[in-house]
Amino acid sequence: MASADKLENTKKAAFPVHHTYKNKGQIPSSAIMKTKRKWIPPDKTFAGSVKEGQGFAFHRKQKVQYEYKKLLRKERRAKSQPVVQYTDSYPEHLKHLYLAEEEMIKNEEQQKKKERRARDVNPLPEEAATPASTTTAATSTTSDTEPKRPDKKEQKFKKTSYQKTKEEYERIQTKRAQKRREAEKNKQQRQEALRIYKQKKMETYQILSRKTKKGQPNLNVQMEYLLQKIQDNQSKGSKKQKVQYEYKKLLRKERRAKSQPVVQYTDSYPEHLKHLYLAEEEMIKNEEQQKKKERRARDVNPLPEEAATPASTTTAATSTTSDTEPKRPDKKEQKFKKTSYQKTKEEYERIQTKRAQKRREAEKNKQQRQEALRIYKQKKMETYQILSRKTKKGQPNLNVQMEYLLQKIQDNQSKGSK
Repeated sequence: MASADKLENTKKAAFPVHHTYKNKGQIPSSAIMKTKRKWIPPDKTFAGSVKEGQGFAFHRKQKVQYEYKKLLRKERRAKSQPVVQYTDSYPEHLKHLYLAEEEMIKNEEQQKKKERRARDVNPLPEEAATPASTTTAATSTTSDTEPKRPDKKEQKFKKTSYQKTKEEYERIQTKRAQKRREAEKNKQQRQEALRIYKQKKMETYQILSRKTKKGQPNLNVQMEYLLQKIQDNQSKGSKKQKVQYEYKKLLRKERRAKSQPVVQYTDSYPEHLKHLYLAEEEMIKNEEQQKKKERRARDVNPLPEEAATPASTTTAATSTTSDTEPKRPDKKEQKFKKTSYQKTKEEYERIQTKRAQKRREAEKNKQQRQEALRIYKQKKMETYQILSRKTKKGQPNLNVQMEYLLQKIQDNQSKGSK
């Protein structure tokens, strides 16, 4: 019996009693574990499934991807923000190159200075200057590619590639800073415009959302607001029209200036045609003088018809240019014929006067149209004000509308009778 009791006790020690409703009161509250667990349906033994995309392998894959993307972001940040320190101290692995370049440039400058001083003190002839020129050609191999400049304006020291890079970097930085300032300014302007727009919108909403004592929309306030808006739009429209008119006027002037080249008809002829015009004038003057002499000789010594034949042949020979013109009596004949230049000038002036007359007529028609449009708009506004009248209760005034319609019918009848 004792051995059987011992066995039972050892079993109880090895296998503790499970928590049940029966022995709940026997176990202390501190021994009970309170853990939050995800709800799992009874038909599933584990949380998640491959079909739903929540399997164990899928979770592990997501975790690995997250860590990998995190590393990539860190590397990108490190690359995108390099610490570029442009100072006078050169990098260690390139220091010997920069120092050698500076030394070479200094030696070249010193050599050139010595040559200039020697040239100023003892100007050598061309034959003796040949050895010096060979030495300069040997020393100035690096400066052959550069453009030649006068000695006075020549720089004391050339810039190294490091200094050039530094200047380029500073120029880009200033350009970027300027762009940043402009962007900030534009952003502030946009924000200010948006604030004003929202403020106006709120004011409009407050006006239109007013109610009467009975809780109905206040139509009188709404009508006043709309009338005010119409008046503002009309004033804005007139200003806009004025600006548009001025702009179009400028465009027309520019178009005229382009389409009508400045032709100055003066006594000074164009250089490339001057000899032709002068020769034509000279020929016409000679013809006129010849005719004058013939008329005087005819008046003093009137010859018979037989003797007049040789003179007539000479006149026919000289007056070849005037055969096409209609013959007039000698007393009314012009002293000098008009040159082609003078004729062109007169034609140009005639066209200009015609154009000016057309312009005046167009301006007059435009003013008449504007006046008619103004009267039409005024009448339309008066009609709107009559028809938009309200009663004390805020309803349309039908009596006023009927009176207006009767008046209109009577006016139409009177016009028809006339």
